[in-house]
Amino acid sequence: MLLTLEILKEASMRMPTKSSQTLGIVGGIVIGQAAVEAGIASNVMVIVIAISAMPPFSFPII
Repeated sequence: MLLTLEILKEASMRMPTKSSQTLGIVGGIVIGQAAVEAGIASNVMVIVIAISAMPPFSFPII
């Protein structure tokens, strides 16, 4: 799940601004749902990964 998260972050940084926001949100939802349905990850794991991914985006770039 962390690898998938890193791939989504890299893809969103390399795309135009409006597209990257959509890609991050939709990609996270689709991939998270697919991982849970396939039995690769649990619901709790997806939530923990999502929460742990948020702090780096909350700090301002100086």
